[in-house]
Amino acid sequence: MIPVNDGMGGLSLAEATVAAPYLKDYDFIDAAGPTRWADRFDTSNWGLICARQDGARVGGAVIAWSTPGVHILDGRDDVAVLWDIRACRFYRKMGCTLGAIDRFAYPDLPGEVQLLWWKPLAIGPSQIPPRR
Repeated sequence: MIPVNDGMGGLSLAEATVAAPYLKDYDFIDAAGPTRWADRFDTSNWGLICARQDGARVGGAVIAWSTPGVHILDGRDDVAVLWDIRACRFYRKMGCTLGAIDRFAYPDLPGEVQLLWWKPLAIGPSQIPPRR
């Protein structure tokens, strides 16, 4: 990600091949690891998605909704947030739109960038299939 005109012209994103996959261990981040989330948030409205390939865990995400203190939700009950997403091409293929990029979301992790992907989940009247 390269700021254009110091960010005033947006950001230029480039895909790059990496030699080894980037592994992030949240448990080593002070007060931020998954084992501490229940101390910081009411996790009763949270779900967990786990992806496996040949029996090995290869990915996952946490879904949070209706949770006071999760600033991304902005106090709304009609949106949910997926945390720890790394497969951007998958979300674009699923119809999501990159809605925002926050280069300064993680002050303790200067190499980290927050990407906010959006997709309406509610079905409007014109999208309801006819009854058979």
